[in-house]
Amino acid sequence: MARRLRALQVEVTSRCTRLCAVCPRSALAARWLEGDLSDEHWERLRPDLPLVEHVHLQGWGEPLLHPRLESMVRDAHAAGCRVGLTSNGDLLAEAIEWIVAAQLDVVALSVAGSDEWNRRLRDDARSSRILKALAEAARVRGTRERPRLHVSFLLVRGNAGDLPEVVRAAAASGADAVLVNHLDCIPTTELRDLAAFSERGLTQPDREALEEAGHAARALGVDLRLPAMEPQEMLTCALDPRVMTSVRWDGVVAPCVHLNLPISGSTPRMTEKGEVEIQPQRFGHLDDASLSEILNGDAYRSFVVPFDRRCDADLRFREWGLVAPGWGTVALADIDRAYGELEQAFADHPFPAPCDGCPKTVGW
Repeated sequence: MARRLRALQVEVTSRCTRLCAVCPRSALAARWLEGDLSDEHWERLRPDLPLVEHVHLQGWGEPLLHPRLESMVRDAHAAGCRVGLTSNGDLLAEAIEWIVAAQLDVVALSVAGSDEWNRRLRDDARSSRILKALAEAARVRGTRERPRLHVSFLLVRGNAGDLPEVVRAAAASGADAVLVNHLDCIPTTELRDLAAFSERGLTQPDREALEEAGHAARALGVDLRLPAMEPQEMLTCALDPRVMTSVRWDGVVAPCVHLNLPISGSTPRMTEKGEVEIQPQRFGHLDDASLSEILNGDAYRSFVVPFDRRCDADLRFREWGLVAPGWGTVALADIDRAYGELEQAFADHPFPAPCDGCPKTVGW
């Protein structure tokens, strides 16, 4: 039977061992809400895990700080879910034995370049030390398939030149993949200035560095996922709320981690056009309803309507192309009319207001 959600991101804690310059935990420290997911909230969530394909046990904190993380992994596996987490690597050495024994599906370790860049952006953490912890995880894993070991590379303005070196070091450490992500949570001007993307796309030096990294990854047999090079029209964002959702450490259920920051009040978002204040967007709370009840509630249904409408319009456009007598034989006016209807549907159904200015709405 098909599962309703492709992914559920569960923030097991908003605490962390670091205070990184690129994290909203630092930028919004005065309003940060620190805590751990309670046993009660996990037990409320657990019966609905069979609705989910992949459970990612991480939000805006360091998941390995949660004392019940191992049992959560077992619970999610028992529900037939794939399970992953993203870590800064500080506590991996102490946890790797149980992680391998529990057959966690994916462990991703975050870096922001080689040592110099990583120390600057990640509270003096050295990427070489993180990759050493990954190498130990690969050794303990041995010939087993799980967990897959990923390196999550945060791309910012100026550090793309480090990516080929990180790809080579990750391969030498036993990584299966390197995933390159944009800095896309930008609540302050300082973080906006750090972002590598702009309306003009990535700079030529950044593009060349990513291309070199691609050559290195292919030669070394490492999967490399690169980010978008230019902004683009999106049907949905990468965190499509129709098939993904987020649970905050205190039980708040919301569309995604960007709209579920553990802070009090509204969320500032710096865009190229200025600052936007994003009001809290919640589907519900585990104190009041189960996950399945929340996903059937009015707040959830109304939020995903624009995403449905945009995808429906795109499907109609594609079906028109398939059933027409052939793109080469129909009149250009017919093609223009069909494309015009698609563009009008996008205009009639923009992304919800809380998504205004989010880099993920243009593919970043």
